[in-house]
Amino acid sequence: MPSGARIFDVYSSEHLRARAVVGMSADSCVVTFDSYHENLSLGRPGFEQGFLRKSRMDAVHVVSAGNTGYQYADLPELCSKVSELTKAYRRVVAYGSSMGGYAAIRYGGWAGAHVALAISPQFTLDPRRRPFDKRWVNDLNGVRFIHEERRDAVRQAVVIYDSESKIDSAHVALLHGLTTVDAIPLPDSGHPSAGFLNDLGLFHQIVLDVCAGEFDPKKLMTEAGRRCQESAQFRHTRALRPRNLRSRYRLLVEAARLGPTHAPTLQDLAKTAIKVGLPQVALEALGKVDDTPAALHLRSLAYAKTGQLPRAIEILESLCQAHPGWSICSTDLRRLKRWQWLEGPRSWLRHARSLMTGSANRQNP
Repeated sequence: MPSGARIFDVYSSEHLRARAVVGMSADSCVVTFDSYHENLSLGRPGFEQGFLRKSRMDAVHVVSAGNTGYQYADLPELCSKVSELTKAYRRVVAYGSSMGGYAAIRYGGWAGAHVALAISPQFTLDPRRRPFDKRWVNDLNGVRFIHEERRDAVRQAVVIYDSESKIDSAHVALLHGLTTVDAIPLPDSGHPSAGFLNDLGLFHQIVLDVCAGEFDPKKLMTEAGRRCQESAQFRHTRALRPRNLRSRYRLLVEAARLGPTHAPTLQDLAKTAIKVGLPQVALEALGKVDDTPAALHLRSLAYAKTGQLPRAIEILESLCQAHPGWSICSTDLRRLKRWQWLEGPRSWLRHARSLMTGSANRQNP
């Protein structure tokens, strides 16, 4: 840890925590909001916590115990406590990606931020107000969006997004009605665009430039456009554009060849291979990625396609036990169990027909 750094909780409750890492930079401070996370422990590091600490940037990291857009009653109290700390700085930047970008814009001002840096943010996470966006509905259905009626968003937002994504572009268009938006389109950079920027080694410098008031959007767009083919996420995103599954499969195979360790590419290759009837290709791709819940779910579907139903069901049962609210997992488990139940009589019929055919052949040589 850099000398002089102090780490302490600005606020802590059952659902929210704001952790300060300060004492290194007297002029500027970053308030980060974490994005969608499988690890929901409030003790986890905040968004970009390690990088900001190494860069000797003071920061306050807000994390949540759920992937629900920070819709907890005590969020205003947390932000008030953070603003008491950040008012001592000349420039305060709220920072986040995807759900974290949404929170940086909507709630960063409450925490004392003068500007938000948001990577691929949403205008709203409320499924009722975004019928064009079906992502994360399992996490968001039933959530009461108690803070979205307030109109006191951060005054200015620097928004970086994939302009070829109809969904992300729709969110950015709506954000113009909420605050002053400096929109930076990066075509085919994917969601979130942070992965694309990280591939090119541009991601970390952006927040430092915004904090220093030296960020140059045109320079970023020129550099990203010139080097986009170097990004595994760029190639992966472009491979997903075709609706024709065979065309998508061919592009994903090429993207995986160019980025053989890029987990999102390998998972989408596996998903598409299953759909086009190539489950063995799917299993080979999944063998190169970590066993995340999403990868294990795909692995079970691939095993089912190869006829290994008991193995597929065993994986799904473990996933459903570990993630009881995962509806698609439980739906697939019921489907495969029905398939296994039907397969019993079918196997007996095939066996009986084989015996009858063999008997007939012996009687009529």
